[in-house]
Amino acid sequence: MIATQLIIPLERITLLVHILCDLRCSHGITSRKLKNAEQSVRSHILPVERLELLDELYRVRGEEEMFLEGELGRGIR
Repeated sequence: MIATQLIIPLERITLLVHILCDLRCSHGITSRKLKNAEQSVRSHILPVERLELLDELYRVRGEEEMFLEGELGRGIR
């Protein structure tokens, strides 16, 4: 029963990671575009902890995108 309950959230997380990471190169979808697209439905996302998680995912992925584009970490040796 526990495994059944975890399948849906795990599939959702897998899909979200795919959208955030894999569609950048193939479709030009960035974390900024995703964050802008979800603004109109933000008030419908409950519980609030999900919003906090999404914001953290967008922030981390945004930093990763900056690194991949060479905009972050130039001074790091």
